[in-house]
Amino acid sequence: VFLILVVLKINDVITSSWWFIFIPFFVSVCWSFAISVRTALKRRRNNESDLQTNAAWLRVISVGVLSLLSLLFAVLLVPLLQGTGQYSVAWVFVPLYVIGLFAFCVSCVVVPPILLFLISRKSARTAASEMRPFRTSNRPYTPPPFKRYPHFNPSKSTSTGAPSNEEAETNSGTEKVAEIV
Repeated sequence: VFLILVVLKINDVITSSWWFIFIPFFVSVCWSFAISVRTALKRRRNNESDLQTNAAWLRVISVGVLSLLSLLFAVLLVPLLQGTGQYSVAWVFVPLYVIGLFAFCVSCVVVPPILLFLISRKSARTAASEMRPFRTSNRPYTPPPFKRYPHFNPSKSTSTGAPSNEEAETNSGTEKVAEIV
């Protein structure tokens, strides 16, 4: 609605003031802040985990700062659009620069430690679940029967599993006989 009103005002279809045009913008910014506060209060009321509640309040703070800076941008922009502002356009865009700086700081300084914490917590939870026994019965554990393999003879091989010198010589002699025949 806001963009439609701006386009209509720029094309001189609407003769309303710029303050009237910006009402949908003001309402949407305030609405997003109210929804984030409501979500945080609901999580606190439902006694959800501390991590989720703290994340919701961090979201309230960040949405509040962004909302305040967006409203400041609009309040500085409207007088310039009406021709009553006695300041430079650069001052109008200062809140947007602060929003960019805020977004940069949040994405580069705050988010990685939170992600690392969540990943380490998840891996610790996974490790704890892997340490639980998968059998739930109270029967004693009996190992499976040992199967002897006919091709493996421990007396003829070394401790590394490689053939002994005698076995290697026997094999090379057999190969020579097979080549001659």
